[in-house]
Amino acid sequence: MVVEARNTLTRVFVVKKDRQVYAYENSCPHTRGPLDWVPDRFLDEDANYIMCANHGALFQIGDGLCVYGPCKNDRLRALPCTIRNRVIHAQL
Repeated sequence: MVVEARNTLTRVFVVKKDRQVYAYENSCPHTRGPLDWVPDRFLDEDANYIMCANHGALFQIGDGLCVYGPCKNDRLRALPCTIRNRVIHAQL
């Protein structure tokens, strides 16, 4: 999903896990490039981690912390989000 704010475009994605919804900017802290090679595919094979397709870094879904890869201990930029009337609202 692409969100326009203050005349700039920001790519964001949303992950649902254990009935919780998490929104992140689609930007690797290591390369600043997008995390997905295939559009809208952000999770590893087991759907346990967000994975950077460029170098295989793994990020915890709940807090965006990198637990494996060249950006270990960095975090994805989390965006506050809520669900109202079955629509996800993320704040930049």
